[in-house]
Amino acid sequence: MMNYIKSISFIICLFISFLAKAQQPVKLMLDKQANDDMTRKMQSLIALYKYPKQPFAPYSVFGTSAQGNSEFNVKMPDLTGYKDTCFGFIFFGGADNEKLKGNVFTLVVQNKRDMKPAIIWTDKNFNLDLTDDGNPDTMKYDQPFLDITFYDKQNKSAYYTCRLSRLDLFKNAKYKMLVDDYYKGHSGNKIFAGSVYSFKEQRQNIRAADYKVGNDSFRIALKDVNCNGYYAEPGIDLILIGNYGQEELGDANFQIDNKNTFFEKNAMRFDVKEIDATGKSLTVELNTGAKLTRQLNTGKKIPKFKFSLIEDENKKIKIKKYKNKPTYIYFWNYEQTRFTEDTIALRSLQNEFGSKINILTLNYGETPKELLNFKQRASIPWAIGRSSKPINDLFYVETFPSGFFTKKRLKLTHANISPAELLTLLRNGSGNKN
Repeated sequence: MMNYIKSISFIICLFISFLAKAQQPVKLMLDKQANDDMTRKMQSLIALYKYPKQPFAPYSVFGTSAQGNSEFNVKMPDLTGYKDTCFGFIFFGGADNEKLKGNVFTLVVQNKRDMKPAIIWTDKNFNLDLTDDGNPDTMKYDQPFLDITFYDKQNKSAYYTCRLSRLDLFKNAKYKMLVDDYYKGHSGNKIFAGSVYSFKEQRQNIRAADYKVGNDSFRIALKDVNCNGYYAEPGIDLILIGNYGQEELGDANFQIDNKNTFFEKNAMRFDVKEIDATGKSLTVELNTGAKLTRQLNTGKKIPKFKFSLIEDENKKIKIKKYKNKPTYIYFWNYEQTRFTEDTIALRSLQNEFGSKINILTLNYGETPKELLNFKQRASIPWAIGRSSKPINDLFYVETFPSGFFTKKRLKLTHANISPAELLTLLRNGSGNKN
């Protein structure tokens, strides 16, 4: 008996020790680059225009033929012997020139995309003088991308990097034609060089760290929304949450607030104690006593929604169709952790309890064709539907996978439950009660 009491006391001490440790502030160094869904999908173009002569019209009068007070001149480097000269504007929130607020004047020579590398001058001092910015950058014809970094004039620790790349010369002909038609019709008196002679822009404005707390782990990041090198501006910048170790983050974001910045993940609230202004670090603390705002309430019905199965994208199904049996709703994608383990556990759930519960898996990110191939190749017996951001938001799904188990009539009993955890629950006879 004494040994049993000692064992219980030891376990309680361990738990209290873990809880105390988890509630201490943790400083995370944000030393990883990450992307969000907007960054991945965005194909912003830095339009380049042929350089006939000065003066230039600013980016703010794009699409017009405005002249006069808005025009400006630039002090040029020696361009003797160079051909195929173009100019354009790169967005940087810290650029403070009155004529080009928020934009950096950019000059490109040898912009033919042949064996000669393109030479790129950027007005890094924001003074309309390309002779005092150091050596220009170069980009070879087969170079996948070029990173150009801009610094805040008052604080060199605050910087923003823009990644330049090119459209493929031989792909996406329809897209390039649409872009060309648009810019040719909306460039005022400027002569558009063409989409293949312009740059694609990818903003490197997200810094991330991986974080483990208890049995949970995830990636947390700061997003410099206005790309000015500062990551902690209230009402502007964001905290993003994603899967542990993955470069692309999820859709969950939290606004940085003046006084009370926090975020929630898997039914846990984390208070943000300190944010380095230039995005180098973030200090968080688990708050076990706070009321959660981004979770479904157990004992209540789950939200109503419609979805489609991959076999018929056009047919919408109401979730209430599943109300006659307990239902497991599992949100997933190919890039998640535990993909193999969860698939094995789902198969066991189907084999052992498929007659007693509904299993509905909702994928977010893959195409119907990819999902059909997966279902056929792996002989998947359970239903696979497609989720969407609105459906994810209804369930506060921030990372994948996420599982929810309901009783009959779709009343929630367990949130954030994995297939393996549900399998154990059902085998113990405590999960299939009405």
